[in-house]
This record gives sequence, structure tokens and C-alpha cells, in this order.
Amino acid sequence: MKKIIFVFIILIILLGILYIKKENSSQLILDRLKSLPYLEYSEEKQNTNISGVTRYNKELAYDRYTIIDEEYIIDIKGNLLVALPGTGNLKILFDDGSVIDGAWGPNIGSLAKYDKNFDLIWEKNILLHHDLRLSYNNTFLTILIEKKNYKGRAVIFDSIARLSEEGEILDKWSTFDHLDEIKKYHYTSRLETPLSFWDKLIHKIPAELEEYDYYHINSVQEIPKNALGEIDNRFQEGNLLVSLHSVNIIIILDKDSKKIVWSLKPDLIIGTHMPTMLETGNILIFDNGDEMQRSYSRVLELNPITEEVVWRYIGTPPESFYTESRGSAQRLPNGNTLITESDKGHVFEVTPDKEIVWEYYIPYFDEEGRRQVIYRTLMVDKNKIDSLLKIWE
Repeated sequence: MKKIIFVFIILIILLGILYIKKENSSQLILDRLKSLPYLEYSEEKQNTNISGVTRYNKELAYDRYTIIDEEYIIDIKGNLLVALPGTGNLKILFDDGSVIDGAWGPNIGSLAKYDKNFDLIWEKNILLHHDLRLSYNNTFLTILIEKKNYKGRAVIFDSIARLSEEGEILDKWSTFDHLDEIKKYHYTSRLETPLSFWDKLIHKIPAELEEYDYYHINSVQEIPKNALGEIDNRFQEGNLLVSLHSVNIIIILDKDSKKIVWSLKPDLIIGTHMPTMLETGNILIFDNGDEMQRSYSRVLELNPITEEVVWRYIGTPPESFYTESRGSAQRLPNGNTLITESDKGHVFEVTPDKEIVWEYYIPYFDEEGRRQVIYRTLMVDKNKIDSLLKIWE
């Protein structure tokens, strides 16, 4: 009888394991992976002879300075102009030469200020991540991590925070506090399902991985003045454009009430980074894709009223342009678009007709020949940087 009971218990355990693998594992593993820190180098070795600016059409490319990972600035030919202080890839540059540096990683974050000589003025430990924007009265917008025990799991719920110029929190909008409101705009997360008996008993994972990210906010932008905002208050200057990567939506928060006034339906994008409002009122989006649903990335420009895609960039073939994590896209003054294929350490500029007119590969590799990845790349104003270079001499 004891043998029969023992066999019966073993069968129940095995059935439980199979159930977990079938019903929970793939999606919960994906949810967990979205909580892990980004890789610093590409997953595969790359040709070290391909580095720096590899393509430059002087007639069609926009003459600019470019900030790479907000760590250093190059000119259009790839020449290094300055390496910025600090260890982070979030920077704010002030006209007097001082620099705010935001650094983030797994369970760490800091905000620091450096003077014009790049000497440290102050530093604060603060769990910020992904974005840091200068706002009114020298305040900053950023994203903070808050960890909650939610339905049996350790779950991250981000907050959008406004910081003083000394790095103190002035106010914040928490996804946890507004969870019921946000959930109306996306499909039900698997994190809404409490851990089952079998999850708790069998589905054991290392403690350092026992963490999930409900929304994974990776971008917050105060909407600039735009044509659409003049006629529709949902898109007015000062409202907040927010990317919620884990649930594949973008939302807009009213600048005063902080209510959600617009949302992009979740079946249009798979992962997203750096949505920006253009002067026309259209929204430019880096749409990552993923290995499970669409293994190529896209850059989309869409009309937020009709949700019509009015312009897109896809590689040829589509799978030739793909970064599962990170990525950025910026519309340049001449109508071209600067695109960062992060996981390959690759940046390029395309015309409205999708012609590549400038291309850059980050020239830094690890000992195994894997190229350093890029979080994001931005055009920076040449006149401002020229003035700062004189201060930084």
C-alpha cells in the first residue's frame, strides 16, 4: 500500500509539472525576462573591421552631432568630440557646462550632477531607469521602480516621478495606485493569475530571478507643441506620452489630472520604445517585435486619431532589421529618421523614401569580439554643443 501511495504522489507531482509547463511557463518566463537587465554586448561575435561611420551621403544626410548612449558625442563623420562624465546612459546637458547623469541597472540606480569641469557636485541613490527628461523650472521627469508582492509574486510597478533640480522627489504617478484604470486599456496580464499550489510547490526558480515587471515603462515624454494639440486637448502641449512595454500599449496622461486621455490599442505593436510626438501630431514609434510573434523590428509613424500608419521603416528582408530589446527612432529636421538597432550596436539614418544615407557601428568590443550594444541615440543641437565644447576645453 505504501508503494502505491508513493507512486500516486509521484504521478501527481509529474502531472503538476506538466501542467505548469503547458499553461504558465512560456508567458511567465517572457514576463520574467522583461524584468532582467539588458545585455551590455551583442550575443554573437561581429566583424571588428566594420566600425564607426560606414556610410555617409553628404547631400542627403542631416549634418548634426549625435549623442551615443548619452555617454559620448560624435560628429557626422564619427569623430569623437567629448566623453561625458558619469557611468549612466541618461544625461541632461546645461548651458553652463554642468551635466546631470542618471545611471541604472539591476536593483540599482543613481542620479548625479557634475560641474563644467566634470567634477562631482552631488550624487543620490534612486531607483530610476530608462528615461530622464528636463522639464519646467529645471525639474526632471524620470521613471522609478517600486516593488510589490502581488498575487504571490515579486512584481515591479513603475512610477513616473518629477524630481527637483537637487534630485528630490516632488510628486509621482504610480502604476500600482492606478492599476484598475490602466487595465481597462490592455489585455489581461498573466500576472493577474495568483500562483497555484503547484507553482508554489514545484515551480522554483533562483531568488535573483524571482521578479516580474507588470508594465515596464521605458519612456516618458512631455508632449511638445504640435498641430493636433491645437484642436484636441488629448494631445496638448505638456501632456505625458508614456510607453508601457510589457503590455504593448502607449498612453497619454493629462498634464493636470493625470487621467488617461488616450491609448493605442495593444494589437498594433509588439514591444515599444521611445514614442515621440511630431510637430504634425503624428506619433513616431520604435516597434521591437519579439521571437514569439514577429521576429523583426519596425519604425512606425501613425495618426493617433485614426491609428493609421502613415509611414513605416522595415528592413529588406524584414528580419535583417531586428532588436528585441531597446531601440530608438528620432525624426530629424530635414524629414529623415535616425534609427538605433540597439542589440547590434548599429545606428542609421533613412530618408522618407527609406534610403539609408548615414550608418554607424559602435567601435567597442569585448574580449570575445562581441560588439557593445547601444541603448539609444539622439541628434543633439550643434550650436549648443559647440558652445559647451568651449566650456569643457
